[in-house]
Amino acid sequence: MTRLVTLAHRVSALYRRYSQIHNSVFAFSLSGLIPGRNGAKSRAACRYQYHLAELVRELKEVQKLVAGDQELLPATTLGREFTEALQQYMAALLDSILQLGAICTRLCNDSKGIDPYGEEQSRDDRVSYDRSVQIYQRCCERLGLLFKRL
Repeated sequence: MTRLVTLAHRVSALYRRYSQIHNSVFAFSLSGLIPGRNGAKSRAACRYQYHLAELVRELKEVQKLVAGDQELLPATTLGREFTEALQQYMAALLDSILQLGAICTRLCNDSKGIDPYGEEQSRDDRVSYDRSVQIYQRCCERLGLLFKRL
């Protein structure tokens, strides 16, 4: 069970890194209103693509560890619930990271003039992304409650 909790802390660290990128992409900034700096957020999105891909790789590694290690299967019902909640949380977080990566890719391509990122597509992407964020937040709440009971 200790190893499972250690992996949960590793997932938490991945979440914090993802959260920093999320906040940077969606933060309002007065500097973005200054003429000539309107594309700063789009150019920053290009840098975030690499970091998000790294998060995806690391999270998939943890998912494999949790799913494939028989020693991690807890003997108690609460432990099994925690494992299941952790797996659901990781899947939901992975979905959100992938969607944020797609948004960053579109912003980056738009800033390079490769593919325009229209308002309608942006709105659709953000609605879908918001839904995925709500799902991982619910999973996180459940995981936190189970963690307190361990």
